[in-house]
Amino acid sequence: MRLTALLVAALILLPTPALAEGEAAEKIADNRAQIEKPSRQTIGPVIAALAASGDPMADDILSVWAEKRLVIRKSDNALLLAAPEGDGLTALDGVPAGTATKDDLTVLKPNAGLRGNAAGHLRHFHRAPGWLDGALSFNDVESISYIRIAIFALALMFLMIFLYLLKRTRLGLEVRAVTQNSTMAASMGINPDRNNMLTFGLGSGIAGITGVAIGLFAKVT
Repeated sequence: MRLTALLVAALILLPTPALAEGEAAEKIADNRAQIEKPSRQTIGPVIAALAASGDPMADDILSVWAEKRLVIRKSDNALLLAAPEGDGLTALDGVPAGTATKDDLTVLKPNAGLRGNAAGHLRHFHRAPGWLDGALSFNDVESISYIRIAIFALALMFLMIFLYLLKRTRLGLEVRAVTQNSTMAASMGINPDRNNMLTFGLGSGIAGITGVAIGLFAKVT
């Protein structure tokens, strides 16, 4: 019980990992010549470096590139992300960049190999659902992200499930019996080995769910 409370507190107080914001745009700028005229030998390392940059925009850039929506605005030679619909444009750092006519845009059309390479790296991204973006603000200084709230709610839910299992089910009764005296429990018809196996499997499942939650929170690539 105390361990569970400590784990919940640690998840809430866990500092937000520093994200390399702007690094994806820098890598694009440094390798713009290879991006505009990609070759199989040069573009692979660029995509790999972009995916490993840790920038929250990296997966968006790769997705847009693979979908043939990475464009150059001729009027200022800026490399931008085009919206799926309409004429809206976004800079590589996520800032809105206005609009442009089709005549003012040059679309970078990746070949099948490049799209496959980008898609392969995109499979390594784990992202939280869109409804978990943002934060609950209490004032101008204090706020808590929705993903922290979701993890806290998930921890409380599993705490309630565990309490119910331990207090209200036969499995919980057997777990408590084996924990207190495995020899006596075995003499009463309880299989300690089976009980230990089920307990270990349950704990492993919870550890897996925790890994997924932390992966969404910490932006694992």
